[in-house]
Amino acid sequence: MSRKCDLCKKGYMKGNLVPRGVGRRVTNRAIKRQQPNLRRKKLTIDGKTRVYSICASCLKRMRFEEKKKAEAQLDRIQEAEVKIEAPKKVELKKEEKKTPKKEEKVEVEEKKTTKTTKKTKKTTKTKKKTEKK
Repeated sequence: MSRKCDLCKKGYMKGNLVPRGVGRRVTNRAIKRQQPNLRRKKLTIDGKTRVYSICASCLKRMRFEEKKKAEAQLDRIQEAEVKIEAPKKVELKKEEKKTPKKEEKVEVEEKKTTKTTKKTKKTTKTKKKTEKK
């Protein structure tokens, strides 16, 4: 079994260990190997379940992508629910807005007619008074 990630093929990193002795003198130089942080996970890819060696960074990326997909599905579901309910609300609002405006206009016209009749009555009263004098 190799120590490589099955997804990204990340392997070991090689470097030098340089221990310092007295002052800046180098003693016992050695090669340092850093292994990837591998995890063994059971995954289903193309309908086949198998155990894979996955590095921690790939595992983190996979979790992030799964979370993002789940959030996108929830958003789509919520948008679908809103679209179903929205036309009903819009229709009711349009009807409610139209009917009060017509009634208000009718009321305003009635008020105007009552005002004009009062004025005519007053003018007729003043005419009668002037005739009596």
